[in-house]
Amino acid sequence: MICRGATPSQTGLSPAGRLANGAGAFAVNPARRDRTRGQRVVLIDDVVTTGTTVAPCARRLLHAGIAEVSVLTRARVVTPAIEPI
Repeated sequence: MICRGATPSQTGLSPAGRLANGAGAFAVNPARRDRTRGQRVVLIDDVVTTGTTVAPCARRLLHAGIAEVSVLTRARVVTPAIEPI
């Protein structure tokens, strides 16, 4: 994955704000596409609150031909008003 540029902190943003903040922020490195196609990938995110970072990353990886995406996180924020990932 490559980050297309710095994004503001997600802290304090609503789920919709987090989604808008990260829209288009990540892409699969074209130079590595052929080497990674069919592979398994592990995404590591320090804190998962709404999934608006890991979900778009996973979707882009799968669309690029990655066979399986797993996510490791140190903490998950559970809020009843937020839909499960």
